[in-house]
Amino acid sequence: MDFRTPLLGTAAVAVATFAPAHANAASLFKADIVPLNEAFGSTASGSAQITLDQPSETLRTLRVQIDVTGLQDLSDFGGIHVAHIHGQFSGNASRPLFDQGNGPFFTGAGGTAVESVLPTLADDIDGDGFLNFIEGRPAYGPVVLNLTSEQLPASPSGVPPLAQFLELASNGTIDPAALFPAGDTFSLDTTYQFDLTDPDQARQFNNLTALDQREIVIHGLTVPASISDPIDDLVTANGSGAPLGIPVGDGQVFRITAPVAAGNLQAVEDEATSVPEPLAMSLIGGVVLAIGLKTTQRHTV
Repeated sequence: MDFRTPLLGTAAVAVATFAPAHANAASLFKADIVPLNEAFGSTASGSAQITLDQPSETLRTLRVQIDVTGLQDLSDFGGIHVAHIHGQFSGNASRPLFDQGNGPFFTGAGGTAVESVLPTLADDIDGDGFLNFIEGRPAYGPVVLNLTSEQLPASPSGVPPLAQFLELASNGTIDPAALFPAGDTFSLDTTYQFDLTDPDQARQFNNLTALDQREIVIHGLTVPASISDPIDDLVTANGSGAPLGIPVGDGQVFRITAPVAAGNLQAVEDEATSVPEPLAMSLIGGVVLAIGLKTTQRHTV
């Protein structure tokens, strides 16, 4: 009897069984958080991880974990560091600067995502050496999710998530100091849920889910009044509704909108669920050898 065919067939099964099992690369995203505005004292850096899950056909979850150190301690005067997922949309970066925080992507089913990129001093339009939120937005786009320690309701159609946050804070519905840190670290581990049967939650999720085209940005820094005051003049003149600077003494002004650190999200493989290739090949070799020995024994009996 020719034992080669059963041997090859069994070996093929062994290969299929023990070949490396790779996780879904779209389920895990990581970002290296690097400082922005270092010339103004920002030394913030760290990492972020987002896990995208699908508990049911109509439910999606994002677990966001952030560990950033080196932030300016703002607790002496009640300042806070806010963080968001930002995302750019097709055509938005070419619109007028103060129009880029809102658009058709916050209506209907959402917008068409394009790559968000880290801003640099090349984006410093006024040449003052400080990258403000207006100058950074064409690179990383508007806020698509407030990274509060507790999830906020999805904003209604036509209302940007950041505008909703500011409205809830101004009318006393939320306490920003209870949702964001004030010290020199930013540690977050919060899971955000999205019910896809709800149009507002579905739109927010759709605007988020090209996660490998999204960016995490952390804000909050004191800067000289000579830098801050012209920004306030520009914000006021354009009626954007963005928070103005808060004088804190010694010629310094706290800007909650000041970008201090950011990182692009990238899809990665979940190594915990993968079989390392050398181990898999060893398993294959061992199985094939065992099959060969057993077949030889049968042949000689």
